[in-house]
Amino acid sequence: MDRNIWNSKPVRYSSELEYKDFVTTSKDATVVKFEKPINEGERPGWSFKNLVTKDVGSNNVYVAWIHFDPAGGHDYHAHSSDEIIHMLEGEVQFTFSSKSGADERSMMKKGDCAFVPAGTPHSVWNTGNVQCEFIVIKCPPYFLEEIPLPEDLKNKRLMKQL
Repeated sequence: MDRNIWNSKPVRYSSELEYKDFVTTSKDATVVKFEKPINEGERPGWSFKNLVTKDVGSNNVYVAWIHFDPAGGHDYHAHSSDEIIHMLEGEVQFTFSSKSGADERSMMKKGDCAFVPAGTPHSVWNTGNVQCEFIVIKCPPYFLEEIPLPEDLKNKRLMKQL
C-alpha cells in the first residue's frame, strides 16, 4: 500500500503534518486547452470535449465539457462513479430516479450543480431554445462507462428523441 496521510501515522493536530505527509509521488501539472481537448465527439443533439482523463495521468478524476443543442440530451443512464454536473450556460431539465422509484425533476441553470451518486439513474435534457453547456466531473474516472439499467428505466422516454 502506498504511504499517505491516512495510513502512515496517527495525527491529532494539523501542526503535526508536513508536505511529505500529503505528497507521496511527484508529478508535473498538465494544462489541457479547450481548443485542443484530449478527445472529442458528437452525438445527435450534443457534443463533448474530454479535458481531464487517464490520458493526462489522472487516476482520480474525469472532466468533460458537454454541449447540448436545443432539444438535445439523453434519457436515463447511470455510471459506476459519482458524477457532478455544473451548468455553465443555458438551462436543462435534470431528472433522477429516486430510491422510491419516482422521477424527481429539477430545472438547472447557469451556476447550478447536481451531485449524482454512483448507480443513480439520471437524465439531462435541454428544454430551452438556446444551446447549453455544462461541465461533468466523475470520480473515480470511469471514462463514459455506463451500467445496465432495469428495463423499465432503460426504455423510459423523458423527452422527445432527436
